[in-house]
Amino acid sequence: MGIVGNLSPDHLQYFDSQGYLVIESFASPEEMDAMRKRMDQLLDEFDYSTVSIFSTKNQQQLTDNYFYESAENVSFFFEGYLVIESFASPEEMDAMRKRMDQLLDEFDYSTVSIFSTKNQQQLTDNYFYESAENVSFFFEEKAFGDDGNLRQPKQLSINKVGHALHEAEPVFKNFSCSEKFSSLLFSLGYKRPVIIQSMYIFKQPGIGGEVVPHQDNSFLFTEPPTCTGIWLALEDATIVNGCIWAIPGSQKNGLVRRMIRGEEGISFDRPSPTYNEKDFVPIEVKAGSLVVIHGDLIHQSFENQSSKSRHAYSLHVVDTDGCKWAPDNWLLDNLTLIEDYLYVEIYGFVSDMLSLNRPKKRKSIWCCPPPVFLFSLSLQPPWLSGWLALFCVFWNGSEFSTSSFPVYDCKS
Repeated sequence: MGIVGNLSPDHLQYFDSQGYLVIESFASPEEMDAMRKRMDQLLDEFDYSTVSIFSTKNQQQLTDNYFYESAENVSFFFEGYLVIESFASPEEMDAMRKRMDQLLDEFDYSTVSIFSTKNQQQLTDNYFYESAENVSFFFEEKAFGDDGNLRQPKQLSINKVGHALHEAEPVFKNFSCSEKFSSLLFSLGYKRPVIIQSMYIFKQPGIGGEVVPHQDNSFLFTEPPTCTGIWLALEDATIVNGCIWAIPGSQKNGLVRRMIRGEEGISFDRPSPTYNEKDFVPIEVKAGSLVVIHGDLIHQSFENQSSKSRHAYSLHVVDTDGCKWAPDNWLLDNLTLIEDYLYVEIYGFVSDMLSLNRPKKRKSIWCCPPPVFLFSLSLQPPWLSGWLALFCVFWNGSEFSTSSFPVYDCKS
């Protein structure tokens, strides 16, 4: 029943039979006074320029994004993950799957790298390191026979493709830089988010390898930790074909261990803890659903022993606002984040989602002097202000140096 405390048997019997219970003088005058005063303060601070009308009579208010975002944040805080159904359209998913089919057809596997989710030794492979700024292909461990030949067609042998799809491939880039994607990140509290890496994961039928329990912050660490995993199901993910499993609330215990890249290669700073499998719950989702994963959430997936694949598009995002990129991460070795990261926001819409990790593709950002831009926002009528602001963004006035922060323009 869930009722605890100093309630008499009569109280409990009344609650069981009537469904409610009145307890007089439960809160003290001091407690009530403190709550009322705090609410007065919150009301004074409340900016009602953007409002959400909540009616207990009309549930239509639930379609209000403001209401939904509040509920999502609460769920994400307590559970450590969030499922958003129908985040990607059928057209978006179809475009990503078709483009990946083309990439697989064009892939020459004469030079291969076997990706093992059990043994992190593969990280010493230069092919893996170079994948940080390329579209690279990684085979399943069980893809090859003893004779060195593939046991099944090339298309059914790949574990994943990474780690720069969001930059190098327009189809994936369009989704990764979409307004709905950036809006999601800002609703979760990000101020200056950047996409660190992206992967297309196949979870091949029969041979799709397991992913051992881990935390995303272990691999992509910032101070303070800010990594979030964004996992889009391109096919239905079930217990049968290897869906994600997680320990709800485990993110509250903080980061367990880190993977460090040193002069002698990759290693973890401490052994992996042993987890009770009974604590994990499956996250089964339909194609098009987005799973948002807290950087400290313990999660895993099992081998796919079924006859169905489980394709997914996965991204990892960190914040650059007041955060420092760890120089001993496997990715972006010796790269530091600058505080003066530049992004442009016009009327609440972020024009560019910027990606961090491609020194080869570094671009300087051009914009007009800040005073001119700020003046443009004050003009009346609003349409004139908007046009001049846009002109300032694209006008090649003064150049802001980004030498220590490789910035990639998602719109180019």
